[in-house]
Amino acid sequence: MNYLGDVEDLYSWGGIRALEEMASYLIENGFHDAAKETLNLKYNIEQSFVRSEVIHRRLERVWYTATKVKNHDYRMEDLAEEIEKYRGNG
Repeated sequence: MNYLGDVEDLYSWGGIRALEEMASYLIENGFHDAAKETLNLKYNIEQSFVRSEVIHRRLERVWYTATKVKNHDYRMEDLAEEIEKYRGNG
């Protein structure tokens, strides 16, 4: 992995593994402070994945229904109903 590339490259499972490997390398060579921050970045990315997945699951039906309304396959009332479910009122 090219560690000097774009930060987006880190947001893949390969990037996360590479961060773990880099942290291990830094620890082996006595650079504990840099290793700690590298691991903090890794944990932040992993947490971001989990949070994003939860939000995605909550919005999935809303987005699906909105797309169908936009394409004139569903009615706006269908979207309003899905929004109520999303809000916990349906």
